[in-house]
Amino acid sequence: MTGDPPDTAAVPRVAISTAFAFAMLLEFGLLPAALAYAAASVIADVHARLSLVKITFNAAQYALSLAASALVLQALGDAAPISSIASALPAVLAAGTTFFVVNHVLAGVGV
Repeated sequence: MTGDPPDTAAVPRVAISTAFAFAMLLEFGLLPAALAYAAASVIADVHARLSLVKITFNAAQYALSLAASALVLQALGDAAPISSIASALPAVLAAGTTFFVVNHVLAGVGV
């Protein structure tokens, strides 16, 4: 039928870059990174005509993943934004791993 939203399962979607979001966390801190990542997610999901529940869940998932990463950075003594990746490399690697794990666990919960 014309006018019906496309089947979102069949429409190829471009994923929002987790690497970009994590880099924003390291460079600018949690709030700017979470706002940019959530806003990009909302824009992409609205464009894909997802339900409000899915749009909200995706934005919250990304914000929580970044928050968990920021918490790990702070717990390891290198709060975001960081001044030097070289001096904070162990904390950055731990925070990146946390971001990946939390993001994928939350996505699995949502499914």
